[in-house]
Amino acid sequence: MITRSDDERFQDGAQDYAAYLETPEGRLRTDLAFANLQEFLPTPQAKKPMYALDVGCGTGATAVRLARLGFHVTQLDSSQAMLDIARRTAEEARVTNRATLQHGEAAQLTDLFSAA
Repeated sequence: MITRSDDERFQDGAQDYAAYLETPEGRLRTDLAFANLQEFLPTPQAKKPMYALDVGCGTGATAVRLARLGFHVTQLDSSQAMLDIARRTAEEARVTNRATLQHGEAAQLTDLFSAA
C-alpha cells in the first residue's frame, strides 16, 4: 500500500522523475527494463487486438512503447501529476488512440476494471 509520503513524493516529484528519465542513466534504465519486458510479450497478430495494463505507469514511457507495438494500453497511476505527464507523453508520441488513462491505486484493480 502506498504511504502518504510516497504519494506526496509522486505528486510533488513527478517533474523531477520525468527529467531524470531524460538523462543518459534514466534512458538506460528505461531501455533495460523494456528489453526485459519484451521477452515476455506475445508476438503481435494482425487481426487480434492486444491489451496491456500498465500499473504504476509513471510518465507513460512504457505505455508508448507498447502502443507502438500495437497494444491498447490502459495506464494506471495513483498520482494525477504522473498521469498528466503520461497524457503529454502519449500525445507527443501520437499514440493517444491506443492509450487510456485511469487514476487509481493498484489495490483497487478489481474495483476499477472488469474481468475482461
